[in-house]
Amino acid sequence: MTQSTEHPATIEAQSTAPIGEIDRRRFLQQSIMAAGSILAANSLAGAQDAAAQAPASEIVGWDANTLSGHIKAKQVSCREVMEAYLAQIDRLNPQVNAIVALQDR
Repeated sequence: MTQSTEHPATIEAQSTAPIGEIDRRRFLQQSIMAAGSILAANSLAGAQDAAAQAPASEIVGWDANTLSGHIKAKQVSCREVMEAYLAQIDRLNPQVNAIVALQDR
């Protein structure tokens, strides 16, 4: 029998959100993962050229702790964060082709 390596609070938080809804913890986890993907895409030469052509939102440049702090202080909404990252994907994906499928907004 294998034991789970996840913290019990993490497991509980993942199981409490109803299907189709997302809780704050899950949103932040997914935002951090998206930020990591976008940062990796930015390191590619084509993405750097694309970034020079159009200004990016300040939000996508924040690290996870800064982003979390701004959300907690209500200086930026979760919707604004999502829109900033979707705009970043729109700007960079034509050059890096990292996103296979994306739902229309």
